[in-house]
Amino acid sequence: MTDKTYLCTNCKEILHEDNEELHCKVCNNIIIKKSGYYNFLKGNSSKKYFIEKHVIEFLLEEINKNGYNLGTNNFIKKYPMFKMKFLDPRFDQSVDSIFHCIGKNNHRCLVLGSSFGNKVEILSHMFDKVYSIETMEEMLIFQNKRFFEAGITNIISLKSEIEKLPFIEDFFDLIVIEDTFLDFIESYSKKQNNSMITILDEVKRVLNHGGCVCFGLENNLKYNLLFGNNKTKKRKNKNYLGLKEFSKLIKNRGFQSKIYWALPSIEKPYFSSNIEDGLAIKWYFQNYRNFIKGTKNQLKYTIFFKIFSKFNQKIIKFLTRKFAPYFIYYCYKENIPDSIEDYILKETNFSSCFSVSRRIKTVFVLVNNLGKAKYIVHFKRYGKDFPKKIPLVERIFPNMANPNNRIWMEEWKNGRTLNPFNSNEIIYAISWLFKFQNNSSQDRLTNDDLEEEISMIKENLQKRENLNKIQYNEWLNDYKKFLENNIIKKTAQHGDFAYANVLYDPETNNISPVDWENYSSKGSPFNDFAGFIIRFMMQSSTNEIESFREKIQDKKKFKDLIINIKKISDKHFKCNIDINLIIRYAILKKVAELIKIEKDSANTYIELLHILENNNFTLDRDEN
Repeated sequence: MTDKTYLCTNCKEILHEDNEELHCKVCNNIIIKKSGYYNFLKGNSSKKYFIEKHVIEFLLEEINKNGYNLGTNNFIKKYPMFKMKFLDPRFDQSVDSIFHCIGKNNHRCLVLGSSFGNKVEILSHMFDKVYSIETMEEMLIFQNKRFFEAGITNIISLKSEIEKLPFIEDFFDLIVIEDTFLDFIESYSKKQNNSMITILDEVKRVLNHGGCVCFGLENNLKYNLLFGNNKTKKRKNKNYLGLKEFSKLIKNRGFQSKIYWALPSIEKPYFSSNIEDGLAIKWYFQNYRNFIKGTKNQLKYTIFFKIFSKFNQKIIKFLTRKFAPYFIYYCYKENIPDSIEDYILKETNFSSCFSVSRRIKTVFVLVNNLGKAKYIVHFKRYGKDFPKKIPLVERIFPNMANPNNRIWMEEWKNGRTLNPFNSNEIIYAISWLFKFQNNSSQDRLTNDDLEEEISMIKENLQKRENLNKIQYNEWLNDYKKFLENNIIKKTAQHGDFAYANVLYDPETNNISPVDWENYSSKGSPFNDFAGFIIRFMMQSSTNEIESFREKIQDKKKFKDLIINIKKISDKHFKCNIDINLIIRYAILKKVAELIKIEKDSANTYIELLHILENNNFTLDRDEN
């Protein structure tokens, strides 16, 4: 049987598939399938691997002893620097740079240097088939365990050198290189220039005629003052190419290309745009505050961004080339086809856009010729379909939920991310929430409505030792009595009403929630309310638990805020609201949900329960 996929790396003839082997009829080369992957690598790889072998061996041992979930949790505890490789793939933003190049053809994708396989797993939800290449046997064994655990069957893992890819010509729609390209080259060979040219020619060979190879490039000028990490390691190779030199090399190898800048990194391309789109870059410099949570480190950027935003587009583009920490290259074998971004711009008659990576999607901010944001287009990360139209969505209750299709558009809302350290903004947000609840008020919330939820809480708390279950059952009974004695109406729910999903306009004090993925039309009004309070109590750049403890023990500033929240909540719910009671129940529910799905993050919320056992807000009515 001829597969017409794999090529003999010795004689370049097509390999024939026979059970668990690939056989070359010309040179008799045999490729054996071992531990779930084909091994094209003869002898040792020239790659200097970024992680020591014993680290992955420890990971495999833990999985074999304790199962996948507990094994990976134990691994992360010992090696927390790899935590980002084990994010829930639905929320992992490490491949979001591809949304500047992904188009209609999503059949076959290749990931080079696929590491722990997190990018491969994400891409498996976007492409019909994904090929994963690594050189460390243990890493490939782990990948197969990971993909089996996730029930993914459209990934093919291979052990192979990169300089000799075992694929036929014109095969892939997309090739993704795991790390920044020159780091990737350095890990494979000391002879950087020769290896770089060889790899560029090889990926070009296996790209199809509309295909793209996507990779990052670090700014070799190392201007870390504005964007980067001041502790960035120094590169050993003094011949590290810059943007101009590398662009010339790409052109000389016959590629058509487009270049984007990314902030803060390739692995976290939260903000990006084409380096030739001066209008979009200028808009970001003028509006960066909209995307920064809280006030931490804002002064570091304010002075420079304010200066940059005054320049014309030509100078703006020059500054971006000099100061951006990372660039993303999109290199094509022939002419550059339309991407999803190109499609959006054509359909909306805009010429400039700025992309922002979010938890389960990328959004494109459309900027008009006057430099003003007018619309925002949402594009969900998971999916293989290319949109036929972009519906305009207006969020008016009860039509608050996101559309079922992969793409939609909304009018741009002015504002920045809510500052969780500003008491006035907190009150504005809660006031908006209460108004939303009044507009969606329904029938009474009763114990019967929560019976299943309370049973779930009790059942899952039993799975953990060293929990004060007697105390917690008393809290649950207190909550049930509160519902019996007061008329609390069910309402619609945002589902993720946290400061990071709330825009605040300082000029008008208007509140505009975003990210309605978890919206539900009916539920307890305390879900959004308590979740919002708990999240801003935990807000900290260092220690969420200590931040929560400090706030609940604060006898001055924070207590004044809670007293104000209680005043407006008493008026809204038309009863005496015990915020302690509401918070206790919400955290008990969160702990039970996390224990149910075996998430290690349950420990954080268990610590909050311990704090609440000995601390309360003292908010008697006579204090108000």
